[in-house]
Amino acid sequence: MRRFEIASIAPTESCCTPTDAEEGCGCGSTAQRSVVACPACGCHGTTVNTTTPSSTLRAIHRSSVREEGVYTFCESPNCPVVYYHSDQQQNPGNTGMLFTVEQLINRVTVKDDSQKTPLCYCFKVLKGEALDEIARTGSVDIIALMNRRRRPGQECFCEISNPRGDCCTEDIRNWLTAQGLDVDRNEDLCGC
Repeated sequence: MRRFEIASIAPTESCCTPTDAEEGCGCGSTAQRSVVACPACGCHGTTVNTTTPSSTLRAIHRSSVREEGVYTFCESPNCPVVYYHSDQQQNPGNTGMLFTVEQLINRVTVKDDSQKTPLCYCFKVLKGEALDEIARTGSVDIIALMNRRRRPGQECFCEISNPRGDCCTEDIRNWLTAQGLDVDRNEDLCGC
């Protein structure tokens, strides 16, 4: 797992790229780009419902989640911040204004290269499993990996399981591309 120091991240304009949710990947994403920048890196992430940090944070931190206002998921891979609150700039010292990778239950796909990091949080498909299949066959069928764990009739629950608070399709696409695989940008990789 990467270790971060918030002060060590320099603000940058190139930390984020538009998500396929904005470009219309077909996954049903409702993610909206935040107008508030991450206080640690300057990235404009995507907004999440308060249900997401309330569900993905370790129990000790959940009571700090504020019900009013808006949280944003910081998409920058090199930033330790996962969630920051819309009022963080006006109240930087207040509890519940920002949460880091160390405060989450799971590793974050875009922020952690470990093989123990989930690609799919709903069905617990890990990067290591996908890498094993790539090594064996030269490709990977993420949906098949998910379906091995999916019970009949079971649906995805991305809003409460994925720290992004949304469909994992874009993170899976980006990760597969980084592994050197050709990815159909219109294919629904998660089955949501």
